[in-house]
Amino acid sequence: MQSLKRFEILKRDQRGMAAIEFAFAAPVILLLIIGAVEFGWILFANSTLESAVREASRRGLTGYAPCDMSREEYIAAVIDNEMGSFSDPDKRTVTQTVYDNFNQLDGEPFSDINENGIRDANEDFTDINGNLEYDADLGAAGLGNAGAVVVYEVSYELDNFSSWFARKIGSENGFSISASATVRNEPAAIDGSFGGNVDDCDLEEPEPDPEDL
Repeated sequence: MQSLKRFEILKRDQRGMAAIEFAFAAPVILLLIIGAVEFGWILFANSTLESAVREASRRGLTGYAPCDMSREEYIAAVIDNEMGSFSDPDKRTVTQTVYDNFNQLDGEPFSDINENGIRDANEDFTDINGNLEYDADLGAAGLGNAGAVVVYEVSYELDNFSSWFARKIGSENGFSISASATVRNEPAAIDGSFGGNVDDCDLEEPEPDPEDL
């Protein structure tokens, strides 16, 4: 009987309940808070990357490059500069694909008989590049000349903001983010030139005319 009374007393005793409840809730609350910070970090990094690619493509369509860089190196440098604290050349991949016009972005045209959006073996196609094969992508690596269409694509391996959260969701290797932009290069000038020709950097300054001294 006395044991039963003790049990009733213990059952009604609420001391320490808050600590026990907190012990159960704390890991979940902590996971939600750090998760919100982590995903905010990813969204901010992705937004920064998209802005960097837009700026790089805007610079790239002019054809300009400094004297000490190729056009590809200049584009990569613009991206790294725009990425700021996220910048890490070892974790980003930059590719540029050039096309003659926007129509080539969809590959060689074909007669889609069954309307499945895919060129099947029995469907005729227009062999634009004359290689006797169907090409789903007519692009070539490079930044192109005046009037060309260029697709800039950048992927970036982003480190986790919190290693603890990464272990909880099974993403210890970080997150992969990417962005792209498609632009048409500026047309050639009246003299036929396009952009800043890096070869001009090698030209020697003309000797001054003695009469001008």
